Amino acid sequence: DWIIERVNIGTSYYHGLEVDQSRRITLNRCTFSGARTSTSGSSVQFDNNLAGPVNRPATITTTLVEDVRFSDCRFAARPDTDTYARDIDVNHAAALTLRNVLFEGCVFEGRALADTTIVGFDANAATVESIAFSRCRFVTTHPKADAIYLANALTVVRRLSVTDCIFT
Repeated sequence: DWIIERVNIGTSYYHGLEVDQSRRITLNRCTFSGARTSTSGSSVQFDNNLAGPVNRPATITTTLVEDVRFSDCRFAARPDTDTYARDIDVNHAAALTLRNVLFEGCVFEGRALADTTIVGFDANAATVESIAFSRCRFVTTHPKADAIYLANALTVVRRLSVTDCIFT
């Protein structure tokens, strides 16, 4: 198991955290802040070997990301110069299966930029078996920005749960 506590994940080129073919990860009271300076950067990206490390052993063949928990984390607003649409990129790779992801007590601060989203699902054939948001707060600051964006016919989402959350 991986446990990451009270860590500030600041400016990076691509992603603040890329969860790639992993399981049993817990982040407690972490802050994601700063810019993602690449044209495809997000604060968190769930992935499956689309472009990650090139030195991955050939024995790692799983397409599963499982049991990831974010508890009382803060996702600070990225600068408006960050033009990549999603802050949390749920399913970056088509072969990905995402299972048992929980955000609880988290604060998500969107950008004051049109056509951006805090939590976004890519238009690919990934499978999201369960993702949940409990007691979270979503703050969007532009009238043409989304808190959660799921608008494609390719991704299979079996269970998306939003409970006791605040959207402003």
